[in-house]
Amino acid sequence: MNKLELKEIVGYLPYGLKMVSSANYVHELLGIDKLMDLTLLVNGEERWNGENHTDYNVYYNDEIEFKPILQPLSNFESENIDDIKKYLGIGQWCVHYEDYFDAWFDDAENIDKLVLQAPYEVMEFFFLNHYDVFGLIEKGLAIAVTEDFNPYK
Repeated sequence: MNKLELKEIVGYLPYGLKMVSSANYVHELLGIDKLMDLTLLVNGEERWNGENHTDYNVYYNDEIEFKPILQPLSNFESENIDDIKKYLGIGQWCVHYEDYFDAWFDDAENIDKLVLQAPYEVMEFFFLNHYDVFGLIEKGLAIAVTEDFNPYK
């Protein structure tokens, strides 16, 4: 059985990663305690069905399962390259990034492999925008953002 690993969520930590608990509550990941076998400190926000509750902190344990809420890589389109350019700032975009994204869109079948070859500055953009760069949705370890369910908006 696949299990969520620290290396698969730590990159999202500074960017307000939302998670769904097995009790259908949406939480924001606040921290990770590796000493307790990937214990997650999350802030309780609202039930997945939109019912509001007061804020509280919860520690992950074996009885409560949390899955990150991520955008599928298929949501990334060529128009998003302008967003990356804005994120990087004027003068930070270089020809190597153009080559990278040319390969990206020419080889859509291997997009999951190409994303892991991205320069770190570009990876930060993917983490900030909660793209599933590790294929967690396909593995059943994450929930996909959809038009009807997007807690980031």
